[in-house]
Amino acid sequence: MRTFEYHRAISIEDACSILSRYGSDARILAGGQSLLNMMKWRLAAPNALIDVSRIAALKGIQESNGKVRIGSMVTYNDLQKFAPIKSIAIIQDALEVIADLQVRNLGTLGGSCCQADPFGDMPNVMIALDATMEATSTQGSREIRAREFFRGPLETSLQTDEVLTSILIDGEVLRQGSAYEKFSWRKGDYAIVSVASIIGLEADGRCTTSRIVVGGLGVGPVELLGAANALLGHMATEDLVKEAAQAAAAECQPESDRVYGSAEYKKLLIETIADRSLERSLRRARDIVAGDSNE
Repeated sequence: MRTFEYHRAISIEDACSILSRYGSDARILAGGQSLLNMMKWRLAAPNALIDVSRIAALKGIQESNGKVRIGSMVTYNDLQKFAPIKSIAIIQDALEVIADLQVRNLGTLGGSCCQADPFGDMPNVMIALDATMEATSTQGSREIRAREFFRGPLETSLQTDEVLTSILIDGEVLRQGSAYEKFSWRKGDYAIVSVASIIGLEADGRCTTSRIVVGGLGVGPVELLGAANALLGHMATEDLVKEAAQAAAAECQPESDRVYGSAEYKKLLIETIADRSLERSLRRARDIVAGDSNE
């Protein structure tokens, strides 16, 4: 690992100021679970690290104006403890299969999103939730939709002088079924194929919201608009879910490799994992509708 300067920021403004001085030569140090390994492997070589772990303003979770705001420095372990997040099934599903307890104690939601690992979990979940990423620089703050935030493998739309400060999730997701399914060699490993899904239902069972995001293809999160549209406006049934899963596999173009298998094998995995994810989302959506009717 090459030498670098270390800065401990005491506030968001301080972090932005340091970033503006170094630009692309600096990297934000959050939990360090991905970045430090990349530096050891010579895949990243910043001249300066800006430690934001002591900034309290980046660590809270609040509910206001119909949205849940998650600070970018909230750890995976802390996410599992907060009541507002326990109600979002897709996040809980993902937290169960991310690495191990030691990593979840240090790894942060914001760090994972900024790393944009193409085999990671949270970028897929954030797009499925249609989350909004809030970035701050010395020039002010701006909001970026998750599907526009993730540009490709290890690439986001953050400018070199911006800090990801929070992630906003619309409270409407609490009225929708959601699920995250992942296939890997061992629990906690990187995904070979993962699928995040959202299904929202009317009282009569008609699908009003549908999103399907596939991960593990090596190009970052892939939102499948065609497969999702196969559900919209129709009565949501198990048979329709299976058709949507088949459409998801047909919409993806995985590449063969010597480690994880052929493209044909991966397509079968996509169909299977999509089916599992959509079935769980549908079941949860039905439970929400049933709960509403009993009130």
